[in-house]
Amino acid sequence: MTADVSSPARGDRRSPLGTPSGGGFAGAAIAEWLKLWTVRSTWSCLLGAVVLQIGYSVIVGLAGRSQERSGTSDAANMTVPETAVGGTLYMAQFAVIALVALSIAGEYATGAIGPSLLCVPVRGRLLAAKSLVITLVLFAAGVLLAVLGMAVAAMTLGGSGKETTGSDLLAHTLAIGAYLALAAVVVVGIGAVMRSMAGTLTATLVIMLVVPVGLMLTKADALVAAADFLPGPAGVHLMYGSTGPYGRGVALLVLAGWAALALVAGYAVLRRRDA
Repeated sequence: MTADVSSPARGDRRSPLGTPSGGGFAGAAIAEWLKLWTVRSTWSCLLGAVVLQIGYSVIVGLAGRSQERSGTSDAANMTVPETAVGGTLYMAQFAVIALVALSIAGEYATGAIGPSLLCVPVRGRLLAAKSLVITLVLFAAGVLLAVLGMAVAAMTLGGSGKETTGSDLLAHTLAIGAYLALAAVVVVGIGAVMRSMAGTLTATLVIMLVVPVGLMLTKADALVAAADFLPGPAGVHLMYGSTGPYGRGVALLVLAGWAALALVAGYAVLRRRDA
């Protein structure tokens, strides 16, 4: 008795020539998801971000309680969500940036970009899939970091600081998640352009931190105003909400614009220079 090989089994997606077909964007996204979670560096960077966030919240919370005991007025202005924002902005985000840089520039460093492009030859699809996975993971990580930071800050601050409402806590939590997600996309685009860990990290810090600080130090009104629309300051306005020349809605649009610009630049370089 011989098997009938004239028609494939149901669910077996094969072309008429017998070679596997399918995959598309969903397959590319699944591949990026697996690549992200099957390397040790992802877990190390996320653990580092958690440790930094908790450490910052403990230090600031204890400092606030100490200030209250000594009668320092600054303690009364501290809030639990702003402590979590500070932990993300000054500490945890650097571990997150390293994670994102490894996900794109690390592939060039190890030579893994070659197999990635062979499996997903459509360059735009590869970059979009990587960006989608990174965005989802970093949004969830941002929410987790916000919750941890606020919980630790509430315990260490005790009765110190200003009272906050539930809606304020939720707004800050979502803002931290959105900031890390969009900042991650910016890093993906920079990584596709720079194609090296050192170049990606350096360019990211220059764009997100060095240039805005430099412009603000000039004290020139036009330059200070321009600095507010760079991705770093826009992220600050997004997370804090009540600071800066514009609110969270505009800050979100500014960050989204920088993320789109970074992806376009990364796609252009990826098409021209390949692996």
